[in-house]
Amino acid sequence: MDKLTAKEAISAARYLAHVIGHAHARQMDAETKRKWHSMLSTKRTKKLDTPPWLWTSVVELLGEHESAYLEHCRRHPPARRALMRRAS
Repeated sequence: MDKLTAKEAISAARYLAHVIGHAHARQMDAETKRKWHSMLSTKRTKKLDTPPWLWTSVVELLGEHESAYLEHCRRHPPARRALMRRAS
């Protein structure tokens, strides 16, 4: 995380917000969704003042994702080889 540029960090945050937001939205009724969306819209700031708990959660989530991806590559070497061929 500490090697990401500001642009990359913003892109990653938007992606995670999108994925997590959709997962949470499926669990909410219409009124709860409306309130949640309203709260998010009014709490948006221009400066980077990320709460420590959010930063920690994002770092842990990225770590878990990386670990799961590496485990997938270990278990499915043919898929990994095909991916490596496409990348080169």
